[in-house]
Order: sequence, then C-alpha cells, then structure tokens
Amino acid sequence: MRKYSFILILYVTSVLSWTILSENLSLSSVGLGFILATFVLAFTQDFISDSKMPAIRLEYFIKMIGYSFKTIASVYVSAFKVMKGIFLNKFDVSIVEVELPSDLGFVNALVCNSITLTPGTLSLEKNKKKAHILLLNPDSKSLEELVADIESSYQNLSGS
Repeated sequence: MRKYSFILILYVTSVLSWTILSENLSLSSVGLGFILATFVLAFTQDFISDSKMPAIRLEYFIKMIGYSFKTIASVYVSAFKVMKGIFLNKFDVSIVEVELPSDLGFVNALVCNSITLTPGTLSLEKNKKKAHILLLNPDSKSLEELVADIESSYQNLSGS
C-alpha cells in the first residue's frame, strides 16, 4: 500500500508540473501530461520504490494536492512582482536560510523544487531541514520578512 500511495503522489505532482511547464491548461495538454507521467513512472517505478518509503495518509495526500495548486498560484503572483521590480529597476538580491517543514527528504525536496519553480527564487542548497534560497526582493523587505513569507507558504506541510 505504501508503494502505491507514494507513486500516486509522484503521478499527480508530475502532471501538475507538466501543466505549469507547458503553460497550457487545455484538456489535450493535461491529457498529454497524464500520458507522459504514466510513461515515466512505469519505467522508474523500481528506482523510486524501496522499503524505507513512508506511509502516505489520505489527509497528507490532500495537503499535497492543495500545496500544488497553491504553488501554481504563487508562480503567477511572483512573476508579476518580479516583472514589476525589473521594469522599475527596483529590487535587491538576497540569500536567506529557511527551515524546511518535514523530516522526510521527499517533502523537503518538493518544497525546494517549488521554491525554484517560483520566478525570482532559487534553492541553492538543501541540508536536511534547512535550505538556502537566493531571491530577488522587489519589495525591499527585510530578511526576517522574506523568511517568514517563504516559510508561511508551506507551513502546513508535514510528512513526519
């Protein structure tokens, strides 16, 4: 059961990632995302399934789906903020260290990948429960405010 719930999460996040990267929410694009995700997971199933895989509960699976949609929304909001900062030539570059939400490497890797997917941010290093993030700061916020903004975006995730 563990193996299949983990693969289901990978399947859904793969399709959502395809939808974001293709920048097309049409039915044919989502269908193609499902086909590609099926193809990739069929060939990588032996590599991603081991006995140390955590049990994924339905409640946690629903949180992950919600987090995926929240990430899609933050990609668009962040893109407009970064564009505004670039057009007005008003932004700072900052590096912050954030606390990651889980003891599970998969969850923390997912968070770091979604941070990198967001325009104006880049995960530089993930070290167990900490990550260093390089980001454009068009609003000239303090480092504490930046850390609070990033951490609040995934505070309800926990896979422990």
